[in-house]
Amino acid sequence: MRDISGKVRASSGEKTPVKPARRNLMVLLAAAMAGIKVPIIAVTAFAMVGDRKKCLDAGCNDYISKPLDHKELLEMMKKYLQVKTQA
Repeated sequence: MRDISGKVRASSGEKTPVKPARRNLMVLLAAAMAGIKVPIIAVTAFAMVGDRKKCLDAGCNDYISKPLDHKELLEMMKKYLQVKTQA
């Protein structure tokens, strides 16, 4: 059921919709249980000294700060997803 703003709302007898952050975590856990390695790139709003190390220590594969350099992000994604580029 959607409310006037278009957001999904649970009505009586329906399960509460899963929040996006929880859904993402569930996908990552399912992939890990299936033996699939999913690269995690941390994106932060403000680059502070030590943020990169904190993200890598927390288990992220890489780190990028905002404002995003789209070319840098694409190169990072290619590296982890092993995308082949045309010569």
